[in-house]
Amino acid sequence: MERFIIKDFEPAFISDAEKILKEEYSAEKKKVPSLPEESPAGLLNWLSTKKYKKAAFCAGRLVGYMMFADVWDGFFGLCKGSFSPLGGSAVSFELGAEREKVMSLLFEGISNEMVRDGIYSLALARFAHDTEANNSLILNGFGIRCSDAMTKIKSILEFSMPAKFEFKEVPFGSFGIFKNLKMKLVHHLENGPVFFPSDLSDFDQWFEDDSKRWFGAFCKEEPVGFISCKKGDGENYLCGNIHNICGMYVNEEYRKDGVGRALVSCLSKILEKEGAEFLGVDYETLNPTALRFWTKFFSPYTYSFHRRIDERIVHFLK
Repeated sequence: MERFIIKDFEPAFISDAEKILKEEYSAEKKKVPSLPEESPAGLLNWLSTKKYKKAAFCAGRLVGYMMFADVWDGFFGLCKGSFSPLGGSAVSFELGAEREKVMSLLFEGISNEMVRDGIYSLALARFAHDTEANNSLILNGFGIRCSDAMTKIKSILEFSMPAKFEFKEVPFGSFGIFKNLKMKLVHHLENGPVFFPSDLSDFDQWFEDDSKRWFGAFCKEEPVGFISCKKGDGENYLCGNIHNICGMYVNEEYRKDGVGRALVSCLSKILEKEGAEFLGVDYETLNPTALRFWTKFFSPYTYSFHRRIDERIVHFLK
């Protein structure tokens, strides 16, 4: 008899699922103390209404689950895909090393259904320091694509803007002065090793959002770098009441002057004076420039994993 049983997730399992997820969150918080007290358990009710959801049982007890949200066209490519947000999967620590096996069994069960429904692009957000569960995903063909990171604002060391530059906040209505810099960022992400395509049809919307704040580094009145932020503008549950960096770019010739570091420091001091406690950022881990820069200040607490299934398999499935 099989030790682990995989079955469809039911709303009756939510209470036990929340306990397993909160255990995972507590473990991550020990690694990243700057995380807030809240956990992403609140989204389980919503995910339990979706089509693709599996639960793992051992000796009649829930020991893990995996659930995906909605299905989209053109998800990381020209195919249908779906995303399991942070909290959309969890495996009990009581299993020890067998957590890796259970994560694999859950993916096996749920992917068999999704691929047969023509869903070939699958992504999951997981806690960054959960080595066992994350290693299971990597061995199942997933790669890490991006990360969310967090810090307590007071932990960011003060670093003044170099004398030849001026740091200032730009009022709404004048955000467009950063369009050239923003376009340079777009082109940077389009090239290797990132190869991140951008939909420029909504490019101007970046500068028409009055909920964002934009700050710049200026040299002789010309912007040479920017950083933007927004409260609650994050890609997962934990960012609801936290300030998040939405974008940053510094012209290459000024990076050696410490302009990027100064932008982060100056922004953090403004937010701290306004009473903010946490600052978050999400970045592409496959962008080495971003990875090296952001991890100087922030601690990653999620990784997003992605796998692209070869759609030719449809001709072989029974």
